[in-house]
Amino acid sequence: MVGGLASAQEKVAPLDAREVPQRALAVVPRLAGLPGSVRRRTEVAPPAAYAVVDVETTGTSVEADEIVSIAVVRLDAGGDEIDRFASLVRPAGPIPSEAIAVHGIDDAAVRGAPEFAELAAELLALLDGAVFVAHNADFDLPLVQHAFARAGIRYRPAEVACTLDAFRLLEPTERSHRLESLCERHGIAL
Repeated sequence: MVGGLASAQEKVAPLDAREVPQRALAVVPRLAGLPGSVRRRTEVAPPAAYAVVDVETTGTSVEADEIVSIAVVRLDAGGDEIDRFASLVRPAGPIPSEAIAVHGIDDAAVRGAPEFAELAAELLALLDGAVFVAHNADFDLPLVQHAFARAGIRYRPAEVACTLDAFRLLEPTERSHRLESLCERHGIAL
């Protein structure tokens, strides 16, 4: 083998489907146990529920920025909706113009909204015991966890599922994996 690739003279054994998860983890060991990692279905307990989460924020820094909008749809293990929640959230400071340009939520819109701490108990009840699902969970989850921490609550999801990671794997040749693009391609109304 030259440079990690089989040469033309070397024979490569056919891939056994049962080895795929272990091979994938061997190739990308940093993914083991993290969102997007490869595990057999039998290695994961069936979920009790899913909490599909979307947030809008004042920016991208977990420590410095805050949530200005949060929506959660709780689904049972079969995928049927059992509860939903959506609210604007009043941050401690003004919303930067760059963030307003992304989501359209300005200071006037959140002026009468509750602070995250006022919503925390209701949100925690929706998230409790559920798989945290988000499009770009690597962004949403730390912001949600930090918002809970500011309210004096430690939040750790049962599991995490990232639809962005999933569609990057399922549709690697697509030009866009933005939520809007995915929904348009698959006929899903937002």
